[in-house]
Amino acid sequence: MRHMNPLESLKKLPGARTVIREVKKTELGRRTVAQAAGAIRSLGKRRDAYGVDLDDVLPSRHQDFQILRTAWRDLGPTDELLAQARALAGNTLARNALHPASWLVYAAALLEAGDARTAELVLRRYAARFGPERIAELLPLAPFARGLGLRSPQIDRAAGAADALFASPPARRFAELVAGKTIAVVGNGPGNVGTARGAEIDAHDIVVRFNNYPDDHQDDYGARTDIWVRGAHRDVRDRHDIHRYEMVLWEMDLRRNLLEHPSHLEILARDALFSPGTVGWIDTETKRTLRDASGLALPTSGAQVLWMLYRARGESLEGVDVYGFSSIDRHPDHGHYFDALGDVGTRHDVDGEGAFLRGLLGMADPVDRTGVTVFSCAYRDYDPARGRTGGPAGVLATQRLALGSEHRGHALRYVFDEGDKGALKHDLPHLTAGLSGKPVDLVLGAEYVRTHPEIAAAIAEGRRVLMVCHDLGSALGAWQLGVPYVIVYHQQGSTLQEMRSIGRTPTAHEIAVTTRLEELICTGAERMYFPSRGARAAFEATADPALAAKVRYADEPLYNTLSAVDHQNPADDGRLIAELTKKLDLPEKADDLDVFMSVGDWNGDKGLDRVPALLSAYVERTGRRVLWIAVGSAIDPARFVAAQEASRRWPFASRLIGRRMTHDRLLALLGYSDIYVMMHRSSIFDLATLEAMRAGKGLVLTPIGGNPEVDLEDNVEFVTDDSIAEAAAAIAGRDRTEWGERNRRVFEHHFSLDHFAERYRAMIDTHVLALEDAQEHA
Repeated sequence: MRHMNPLESLKKLPGARTVIREVKKTELGRRTVAQAAGAIRSLGKRRDAYGVDLDDVLPSRHQDFQILRTAWRDLGPTDELLAQARALAGNTLARNALHPASWLVYAAALLEAGDARTAELVLRRYAARFGPERIAELLPLAPFARGLGLRSPQIDRAAGAADALFASPPARRFAELVAGKTIAVVGNGPGNVGTARGAEIDAHDIVVRFNNYPDDHQDDYGARTDIWVRGAHRDVRDRHDIHRYEMVLWEMDLRRNLLEHPSHLEILARDALFSPGTVGWIDTETKRTLRDASGLALPTSGAQVLWMLYRARGESLEGVDVYGFSSIDRHPDHGHYFDALGDVGTRHDVDGEGAFLRGLLGMADPVDRTGVTVFSCAYRDYDPARGRTGGPAGVLATQRLALGSEHRGHALRYVFDEGDKGALKHDLPHLTAGLSGKPVDLVLGAEYVRTHPEIAAAIAEGRRVLMVCHDLGSALGAWQLGVPYVIVYHQQGSTLQEMRSIGRTPTAHEIAVTTRLEELICTGAERMYFPSRGARAAFEATADPALAAKVRYADEPLYNTLSAVDHQNPADDGRLIAELTKKLDLPEKADDLDVFMSVGDWNGDKGLDRVPALLSAYVERTGRRVLWIAVGSAIDPARFVAAQEASRRWPFASRLIGRRMTHDRLLALLGYSDIYVMMHRSSIFDLATLEAMRAGKGLVLTPIGGNPEVDLEDNVEFVTDDSIAEAAAAIAGRDRTEWGERNRRVFEHHFSLDHFAERYRAMIDTHVLALEDAQEHA
């Protein structure tokens, strides 16, 4: 049965022919109808990248073409390829048997070898059979075709681009550009996130970036770009203003390739017209010698650029620094730092390329087989863009910022939750059956760490491993792997206590599972550390007494410092507070106004519901205007709603916010405030307290948990439900400036990033030494 062409179907519609006739009365109308007809005729057809209907070409022809194209691209016009081209050139049957684009490859190979006569024969027969237009997709053929009189707008455009682009070898221009200069090669891997190395990158003479690099993330990745390396695939975003670059390097060799996408001809023609000296490419010789030297089948564009630099600078990469390369810094995430794309881990040999590039850069393998690899883990998501910067992941990010990737010759690695928790739970239906919330996280965290590829590889290669676990799930994974581990415990009491504090009543099964796992995890640790003495006391008071008695506790706390995000952004630029002032209708600061601020979720532990009594007493005593800003997730909705309703009766103004804010907005509000107040019922060591101290604010806390441990110079005013009036009087009597400076001084002298780093390095030294001693005695 004959299927009707879509165009014929359209013409049968009532009035369609009349409309088409009217439109075709003008030149523009005739062109429009022709374009539309072509599009309609192609509906339903499956075409390859070279316009060939897949239904009309056998699969083997596509495979043969790809093999032929690769052979010419990588090896050039070999004797075998030329003999094949000449044999087929006069074969009339071959014209229909081969993939059409194969003839373009043969013609280009013949032309490159100097056999213009046979190249002309092949090209003319191709044009007669298939039309000349697609000749333009192989740039070296375009000037030759134009000279033969095979013309089309596309061929003329491609020929003009080829004349300009092939005027001088790009490798020579590249070598001249980078000679004697410092170079920063900035990859798109996430290893630079949170490092604040942007200014360091921009200080180089030349900065190289790749593909769809974004213009933000300047704190970590810098702002300048001098050389843009762009792939030839369709996902790479066009940048029309290439005059801002010293050079644009196409990853494909434009002399030895068909263009991957029709838009590439338009882009190259434009750039050849506007900025011909800017465009270059990574040539086949660079790619071939890199494969031979490295043994890599498919090197990344980053490896190709570093090899280009290596050869251009006399086989040396001195003065070349590399950032954001997951293969080099062994970052477990092989995607991009700015989006969810990137498949380097699936298409390339990441480990092999990393080892080769580290050797090229003169870097010792960061993991000595005889040394110790320290994996610090937190089965938590760290995402500053979504405000996820607190808890165990926030401390781990700060540890990464403070300690870097190496300590005394030992490799430091950092493992966050970067997987799919839902998929992981789906794969463990029996282990997670009857569990939810924190007990599930214990199971999933253990599985994530136990199967983590970098940890598994280190163990398989016989490396000595120490694990620093910031959550119990990671610690369970370490226990299952049988490697030594320490726990840094960030919870407010036992796991069951934390569940109850947020309104969850654990089931009998959850109690049994959690009790069993906590015993395995905590008694198996080399040592158990806490962020304060108060945190340890909270654990001992709420854990099973038999378990608490068996734990090997560390002698000293590992006090926290501000999060990595806070260290990068210590001050608000004024824009945010202006935005928040408008959004929250904040009053203008005045001498008769005192602004108190609290940051914590609306639950029982944080004690925000206790603050109004203190502020009411303060207003009664001083007669001053007071504004209270309270920010936190309304985990307990009833508690938050009750505060909103009660606020109508308070003798002070308030702004009650029942959701979390990003750190930059919190810091802006803290800068607007005068005094930070938290009346915790339970607290191990509150990072927001440290933020207030660094900001030079007055500090009002309840004397529980880790709070007394920040009171080192009478810098904290303590309050309880029984001392409201006394505390209000003490706050009123404080010299606000001197109070703030005292808090700032205590922060710098005891809780800064440097002091945090000292404590963590000492902890690692202790356990690495113990590991080495144990091995010696064994």
